[in-house]
Amino acid sequence: MQLRSCTLAGTFSSLGGPGQCPDPPVLAADRGLGSRGCVSGRSQHLGCRCGAPCRPCSDAEVLLAVCTSDFVVRGSIQNVTHAPEQQESAIHLHVSRLYRQKSRVFRPAPEGGGWRGRVTTLLQCGVRPGRGEFLFTGHMHFGEARLGCAPRFKDFQRTYRDAEERGLNPCEMDVSLHPHL
Repeated sequence: MQLRSCTLAGTFSSLGGPGQCPDPPVLAADRGLGSRGCVSGRSQHLGCRCGAPCRPCSDAEVLLAVCTSDFVVRGSIQNVTHAPEQQESAIHLHVSRLYRQKSRVFRPAPEGGGWRGRVTTLLQCGVRPGRGEFLFTGHMHFGEARLGCAPRFKDFQRTYRDAEERGLNPCEMDVSLHPHL
């Protein structure tokens, strides 16, 4: 992925600039990540802190998360374990496409055919196992992968292509369902 700073600046200004919140959330998932759709353990994109930490990410937040996150992967939820004493949930992922990772969060699956990894989020977000593919983004926090935005992959594809047509994508990536291996 390559960051296009001129487009990023245009997207930034179209969001209202620093200190203002982006558009309200519009992406939602049917199953898997609960009725909230995507969760945002880091809802301070663009330097503002808007809404609850479990609220869905707006389209603009998802597009920026793809460019700025420590990890960006496409995959499915295999299992969710909860740690009430730590107020956290661990989301165990099977990853079909690894776009970026700055730390070795995702490792090749022993059985082959993808990667496995674990990301955490707040218990209050109510993440549960479900079907379908998602685009998972997030950041490392004290050596632990924290979930950022996680829209359904098909919703992300639509958002990405719409922004691409308008020249508003802050970076480029392959959003095809079946990438060239």
